[in-house]
Amino acid sequence: PRMAVKKLIKYSEVTSLWEPLKRNGDGVSPVVLLRGRWLCQLAQQQGARLPRRQDLPAEAVWEHDELQLDSEEYDAGRHLPPTKVVAISYCWHRLEHPDPEGVQLHAIAALTRSALEDLGSDVDLAIFWDFCSLFQEPRSQLEEEAFQESLKHVAIWYAHKRTQVWVLTASPENYQLDAAGTALAEHALAFDGVAASALAEHALGEKEGMVLPYDSRGWPTFERNVAELLACEGGAGQSILLINDDVIKQLSSMPWQEIMERLKAKQAPPKVPSAFCDLLATKTFSRPRDLEMLQEAYSVVFEETMHTMRNLVYCDLGWGDRAAADLSLAVKACFLLVNIELEGNNVADEGCGVLFEAFTDCASLAQITLRSNRVGDQGARYVTRYLPQCLQLEELDLSFNKIGNAGAQDFIEMFGGKKHPSLKELRLNNNMVGSSFKVQLAGVVQDIQGNNFSLSV
Repeated sequence: PRMAVKKLIKYSEVTSLWEPLKRNGDGVSPVVLLRGRWLCQLAQQQGARLPRRQDLPAEAVWEHDELQLDSEEYDAGRHLPPTKVVAISYCWHRLEHPDPEGVQLHAIAALTRSALEDLGSDVDLAIFWDFCSLFQEPRSQLEEEAFQESLKHVAIWYAHKRTQVWVLTASPENYQLDAAGTALAEHALAFDGVAASALAEHALGEKEGMVLPYDSRGWPTFERNVAELLACEGGAGQSILLINDDVIKQLSSMPWQEIMERLKAKQAPPKVPSAFCDLLATKTFSRPRDLEMLQEAYSVVFEETMHTMRNLVYCDLGWGDRAAADLSLAVKACFLLVNIELEGNNVADEGCGVLFEAFTDCASLAQITLRSNRVGDQGARYVTRYLPQCLQLEELDLSFNKIGNAGAQDFIEMFGGKKHPSLKELRLNNNMVGSSFKVQLAGVVQDIQGNNFSLSV
């Protein structure tokens, strides 16, 4: 449908990233992206700190037309790679400035330098970092209008397929609020938007004498979970990097390939809106409307991404049945799903059952891979119960599991009852099926499905 295509383009085509960078009638853009090479130069200065959006020099930011032309030239056949977009998810360390000591600036600069060395001398990064990318308080009327517009686009920087999200979970040492900090904490409660929530969340933590960790905060929780919605085709490690206290001091000596290997995120199943909203309600927010706004924003992004999803690839994550059950809830929202790969996820019988029940809701599903899991005879019974309802399924891979003779008998009875309308290939090799049942299953499949059916047993 036309609406589905429009939603798919929003989170997959790079042109949708450039829209928030356009200048309005007053010559103001809601969002700006930092040049990676400028950020590296800034970090080399003694005592360097991030400037707020209003104080950025012109050479620090990308113009909309530059990035649009860059992507158009690459699409037209240019060999030089296009500018890579990065979004930063992090904690504000102090009320008056998110990174007063420049710790996070130097961490991001180290990552940027490594990425640029890997990309080559003629390629740069375009970085979304809220303190620099969005107008900060105090704002003029024009800046306030642009800021409110920018809030409509916050999710896309973390959810888009063409962005990489750098998640800084490292926190500074605890410290007490001084009198000025207490006053600023109270003032922060009157702010609006991303920066305001960061300030107020931090203030709430500091009233207890501590800096709130990343996982306790509302906005970072939203950013991380939104980023994971589309970090599924090939693994989250391609699009989400986690920088914690253990590695933050090692970044300057790590080449990019080592960074990608060591810092790649371990993907969790995408959360359905109800589960995410319950989780977010446990996090720290300055005002109830921040919570409600992000709950609504997540629900919209989930619908726009999952409803258009055609491929889900979650391999070698060792999830188990509980995560499989969580994934099954999200799968039911993937109306256009064609292929799902779940190899090496420690999924056993119960997880297999809830997944295959969910697969019956995916009318276009053609390929299922559950290779190298722990599916046994009870799992095979679930499969044969729901498989006849997967009317477009063509390939099913259950190889390297624990299916035995009882499971093979269920497949024999399923195929003996009625020909599956679409199934062309079934892989059951490297299970625990005995020779006699292998012969019986092969005979029934040939008689019912025909000679062109591919069976590996």
